[in-house]
Amino acid sequence: MALDILGIITVAIAAVIPSIAYMIWVRNLEVCQREPYSVVARAFLYGASYTVLLAILIETAIIALLFSGSSPFADLLWFFQYLSPEWRLVFLVCVIAPIVEEVLKATGIFLVYDYLTEVENGIIYGVAIGLGFAATENILYLSDALIVGVEVFIVTAIARALSSTLLHASATGVAGYGFARYRLGRQEGVDVHWLYYLMLAILMHAAFNFFAVLGVLIGEDGNFIGLLISFLFATTVFMLLRSKVRELDAERSCSPTPPGGR
Repeated sequence: MALDILGIITVAIAAVIPSIAYMIWVRNLEVCQREPYSVVARAFLYGASYTVLLAILIETAIIALLFSGSSPFADLLWFFQYLSPEWRLVFLVCVIAPIVEEVLKATGIFLVYDYLTEVENGIIYGVAIGLGFAATENILYLSDALIVGVEVFIVTAIARALSSTLLHASATGVAGYGFARYRLGRQEGVDVHWLYYLMLAILMHAAFNFFAVLGVLIGEDGNFIGLLISFLFATTVFMLLRSKVRELDAERSCSPTPPGGR
């Protein structure tokens, strides 16, 4: 069943507004030299478009390669053919998705690389990219939820706004922090490698997804526990990143940026 115009508008609002609100919230944490809205929006749109499209294409190709009986690599990759449906899901969401999505989202940092003049800028732009990705992903999930029913749609919208949306923002924010430290560290002769932070982002994503699908492995009792842990994990990391932005910005002495950016 397809959505009507009202349904499409409802889904778009519920999916995108939380991400935009979070983006503005994090961007405005800076007092000194706030990042231009135009550049933050560019990062957001990159995350909402190219990364999602490429992630869908790459993940679909990997699934076909690993689990399709007609795959030319089926004999070589025989192990994956015999995984149970539950463990296939765990492998997909805890291994394939985190690696593919975090690597793709991290490429957006290069779009704003010249703006990483302060360490906290990496967090801000990384968060913007992650929120863009989450906005588009939410559209896909909420469209299916609304088709099932209004109650399911409301619960899904709230749950994703408070969990997976924050996870995408936080993971890419950590990667962005690493890229900023790497860029500025090179200028100061300090050896800081971005790869460690990207790996941390992937592990964060994998851990979040594992708890989100915990119910698949241990039954219905695991659904609530897993979702609760996922929510606490995503919100805690997001708040820590917010605090880090404020802490780094407070180390500088400057006049507040006028409303609207610089």
